[in-house]
Parts: sequence; C-alpha cells; structure tokens
Amino acid sequence: MEVVNSSSFPLFLHSRWSPAILFGLGFISSVLIMISFNFGTIISPQSSLSTSSESRSSELLLTPSSEQLAGPVWSFFFRHSSRSGNNSVHSTTGKHSDASALPVINNEESMSSSALSRLKNSTACDIFTGKWVEDDTYPLYEPDTCPFVDKKFNCQQNGRQDDKYLRWRWAPSDCNLQRFNGKNMLEILRGKRLVFVGDSLNRNQWESMLCMLRNSLSNQSGITHKHGSNRILSFLDYNCTVEFYKSRYLVDMNEGSGESDYTISLDRMDKMEVKWRKADVLIFNTAHWWGPGKIGNGENRFQEGDKIHRNLDVNLAYKRALFTWANWVDAHVDPLETVVFFRTYSPKHFRGGAWNAGGHCEDETEPSHEDSDSHTSLSKIKAIEDVLGSMKVPVRLLNVTKLSAYRKDAHPSIYWHTQRLNISQQDCGHWCLPGLPDTWNELLYNDLISLLA
Repeated sequence: MEVVNSSSFPLFLHSRWSPAILFGLGFISSVLIMISFNFGTIISPQSSLSTSSESRSSELLLTPSSEQLAGPVWSFFFRHSSRSGNNSVHSTTGKHSDASALPVINNEESMSSSALSRLKNSTACDIFTGKWVEDDTYPLYEPDTCPFVDKKFNCQQNGRQDDKYLRWRWAPSDCNLQRFNGKNMLEILRGKRLVFVGDSLNRNQWESMLCMLRNSLSNQSGITHKHGSNRILSFLDYNCTVEFYKSRYLVDMNEGSGESDYTISLDRMDKMEVKWRKADVLIFNTAHWWGPGKIGNGENRFQEGDKIHRNLDVNLAYKRALFTWANWVDAHVDPLETVVFFRTYSPKHFRGGAWNAGGHCEDETEPSHEDSDSHTSLSKIKAIEDVLGSMKVPVRLLNVTKLSAYRKDAHPSIYWHTQRLNISQQDCGHWCLPGLPDTWNELLYNDLISLLA
C-alpha cells in the first residue's frame, strides 16, 4: 500500500481522483437540469403543448403521410394548397366566421381541451342532413344586382314581392357549415378551371356561383367573358375560369328519323366532352330530361351502336347512360389533377298536374315540412350510387335532393317572365336567384375546404 504524507495529499488527490470528482459534479448538474425542466413543464403545460402542436402541425402540412397521399382527391389539393388557406367548419351559434385554422394533431392525449373541442367541432359530418332555419344575414348577394342571372330566374325583377324565401339557411344536424367566402373560393380556384356540365339546373347553379364570387370582389370589372363564349367567365385577378357546358343527357344525341325526332346514344359521350377535359373541378348533373314528359316511355328513343331500341325502360336507359359517363371519367380524368362532383336530382313541386299540364306552385312562401317527388328522386339516386360504386376515379356526391325537396317556396312559379302572360304555365322546376342554388354552392364550398383541411 502506498503511504502519502499530509504535505503531498492535495497533489495526490488532484492526480488520482479528479476524474471521479468531475464525473460526479457533471452527473449532479444533469439531474438538476432535468428536474428544473420537468418542473417548468408541470407549471406551464400549455406553452409546451403549444410548441409541440405547432411543430406537429407544420410537419404534417409539409410532409403528409403515405396514407394521406394515397387519397387522390387529398393529393390534388395538397399540391395546390400553398395558394389557398386552410379553413375549418365551425360556429355553434348560427353565426358564421371566415378564418379559423383546423388543428392538425395526431394524439388526443397531448391536446389541450380547447384544441380537442375545436377539432371535434370541425370534424366532417353529413352536411346534407339537417333543417332550414331563418337567417336575416341571407341572401349572400342582393336580388336584381347580378348581371349573370338569367331573366327567367330573376324573380324579384319579374315582380315577386315576398322575400322571405331568400332568408333561409341550411343547418346540418351534427355540424356547422362555414359561410361561403368568395375570396377564399377564388383562392382555391386560382389558376384553375371550375366547370359545370349538365342541364339547365346546372346552369342555375353556375349562375349562382358567378354571382357569389362576383359579390366578394371590389374590382368587379376583372370578370370577363372568354372570347367566343358567353358561358365561360374569367376572373382575371385569379387567372381562373368558371364555365358551363350544356349537356342534357351527358351522352350524345342524334337527329332522329321516322318515328322519333331524335335519339339518345346511351353508349357514346356527348361530343362536347373534349371541352371538359383538363378541368380542375368538374360538377356534373343529369336528371330532368329523363322524365316521361321529355322522352315519353322510351319508345324509339334510345340507341346503342346502330340499334335503336323499340322500347327500353327509361330508368334502365338512364343507368346505362351513367355507366357511359362513368367510363369516360375513369378513362379521361386524372384524380391527381381533377376533383369530380355529381349533383343529385333537383326536385320539382308541381301541384295539380305536370309542367305541361297545368301544374302550378305559386303562392308558396315558406319551406315545406315534407319532401316531395320522392319516387323519382329515389330511383335517380339509387342509379347514381350504383354507378359511382363501380368507378375507379373517386366522385364526390353533392346530395342536394332531400334538402331541396323542402323548398317548394323557392321556384320562379309565375315569376319566370316580367309580363306573366300565361300563369297556367309555371316554372316549378328551376329556382329563383338569389335562392336555393346558392346553398348548393355553399355545400360545394364546404366540401372543397374540408379536403384542404
């Protein structure tokens, strides 16, 4: 054993034990630091949570998971979302707010109660089931102020005096719609094409969208018709277009001969389809022209190849035409580039006869408590659901049928013309503008921003 005298002890301690002493001091310091960090977290958990939530949100928005990217529609908006803000569906008071970011958080256990509440209030739900509530903040634009409204839909200009039909808002049962924000919608559409394809009910919705977007602009002179077409409107400041293409059946029509004035080619798309390609958002519809008042009972009306069917059930023909449309979508639409919607059947409200047999709907001033036209609507919806279920490209169903069925008060009725020369011929199929199609577009808007969220 080595013996050390007192005079040399300090030197011995420095040379033999200093590493152990330094290690001990370092360990004690680390423990103290960890204790102070945890104590601070316990004292102020919100600051720590806020930081971690922001970090996770940024990471998720910048680098979505493979599961998120697997959704074609989500991918489309992710690649374009740098030009548009994320919005949440919110409001519990019936009032609408325009700017609230949807929290993007993975783990509920790490969320504050307020963040969890906002997330649950923002969760997507069935926006097509609900009720109509009176709301004095509507309509979204003033009557007789929008130059894009067809004269037949401009009910106030044509003499309608009551205006309560303008002040109804659709309220889903389990969530809250975000009020339409035209500037947000234009940001979503920046550099894109929004295209409506279908019959005059889709024209009704197209005109509504134009008016709702126009009303958000301070510089309304920045809206121009595309050269050579009065159904393509350009919003110059946003480099986007909102377009309508008339296609009653979506499939092709041929001049008839013999017993039929025209035939419908169930196996061939409308020749105009080349104009719809490369659109960024597509909204299709077809329904009203498949009724007996338009094409009878299907005798000598439907064609496949060179064969004209002597008698083909109209509902079966409708479904075959939808399959032709579905095949076109699957073949020509890239789900990473285009979002496709199909708007369901828009109900009619004729009393006492059909549109061409004295049917009428005047003097209706409030929504009904019962839907109508249910047999027609159910068969049409069943057909489109069957077809959508067979498709490769995802198509979003804009299911406006039931909510529209309550609105017997919102048709032009006798106010489709300024003179009202023939009140026995009323329009109980289209809708006044402002009016119900504004709600369809508000639902479309909410569906689009839910994709962004």
